[in-house]
Amino acid sequence: SGGLRPDLVAGGGATTGEMSISMLGMLNKALQSTSGITSPSDPSGLSGGAALRVQSLEQTLLSTIQENSHFKLFNLMPKPKAIATVDEWTEQRGVGGYERTLTGHASSVYGCAVTRDGRRLISASWDRTLKVWDVASGQVLRTLKGHAAEVTACVLLPDEEHVVSGSSDCSLKVFCLQTGRVKQTLLGHTGEVTCLAVFPDGKRVLSGARDKTLRIWDLATGQVLQTLIGHVGWVTACGLLDDERVLSGAWDKTLRIWRADTGKELAVLVGHAAGVRALCALPGGRRVLSGSEDHSLKLWDVSTGRELVAYQGHTAGVTACTLLPDGKRLISTAKDKTLRVWDLASGQLLTTLQGHSGWVTACAALPDGRHVVSGSDDYSIKVWDLTAGDRKS
Repeated sequence: SGGLRPDLVAGGGATTGEMSISMLGMLNKALQSTSGITSPSDPSGLSGGAALRVQSLEQTLLSTIQENSHFKLFNLMPKPKAIATVDEWTEQRGVGGYERTLTGHASSVYGCAVTRDGRRLISASWDRTLKVWDVASGQVLRTLKGHAAEVTACVLLPDEEHVVSGSSDCSLKVFCLQTGRVKQTLLGHTGEVTCLAVFPDGKRVLSGARDKTLRIWDLATGQVLQTLIGHVGWVTACGLLDDERVLSGAWDKTLRIWRADTGKELAVLVGHAAGVRALCALPGGRRVLSGSEDHSLKLWDVSTGRELVAYQGHTAGVTACTLLPDGKRLISTAKDKTLRVWDLASGQLLTTLQGHSGWVTACAALPDGRHVVSGSDDYSIKVWDLTAGDRKS
């Protein structure tokens, strides 16, 4: 059950260097026996973007290692044959709500953002780029380059003329969508940037990273206004309750609430059995959704720290969640390769969407209330019609 513990001191998530060599050795043997591909001779030297990641025959071993060590393994296997090598928009209606597949990225898609009119989609990928897509035609309007490592997160600024990205190169960058140029680079984190949120005024951005901190940035100056310290594991999710309070989730299994102006920790919410990977603050700032490596989502009362609803159905770690425009349903993505639609109030599973061949790692809702988009480890983005081909599970 959940609880509110401002004085909590929890065990931290394992860092990259702390992963056991024996587990990496086991992975190395599996790789050699099944694919003939060899991992580094010195596994203990792996860190961040230098680590390996497997997406093929070794999926079972990969999932076991990642879910028990919180270790991120990077792409090693060849690109799946089904993945196109050029930007492509294909349609296939009526398959469990599946409508279209958008391909063009050369690696996993870990971030999605949609403009308020639903016409443009921005995606962030481990191929070190972001892409701007026209949703109606599926055409790539622009490819944004500048990061030196995997792009792990993206968020649109309120003017919708700029996007902020986070990367394994430990930086944030502000890109101009019109020109594709990097307008600003924000440096300060000492670990991979994993999550981003923008304040409503568009003047400040919140970031979380594997250095176990969150930072609030002044976009006018590029300076850090506050560094939020308290988590004892990687920070892997963040959001805003309102202009004055920010929210974070981490591998230490907790959610934390902070004052934005002072950086003071206000409360710790406890209840998940594994790292918190996804957060979504509900309108009004009184409730928040969280998704975890423990396969569950939870709805919390922020003022009391009480767990209001638990959402059970995913069979692997939850990676993202968002509220649908009607305010009555939420959608989640997970390592079980599915998206799931839930009734917010009751926790009932309404729909399971299947079609990705890898972990589903990002999602965003279009403003029409009918469509959602998802990003995946299979390098693709899919568009789903929630009114067609719904399937209960």
